[in-house]
Amino acid sequence: MRSPSYKTKVAKRLTEAMTHSVETNLCKQLELKAVLDKLNVWSTPLA
Repeated sequence: MRSPSYKTKVAKRLTEAMTHSVETNLCKQLELKAVLDKLNVWSTPLA
């Protein structure tokens, strides 16, 4: 039998990894939105 602390460590690591990936995805989405906003600004006069 493994100790409960082992499960806690694993759970904590998984949570940290998930949180990190969510933050990274959020940053990517914000960057993408900024790029799209720039494209919209430039393409609006042409439309």
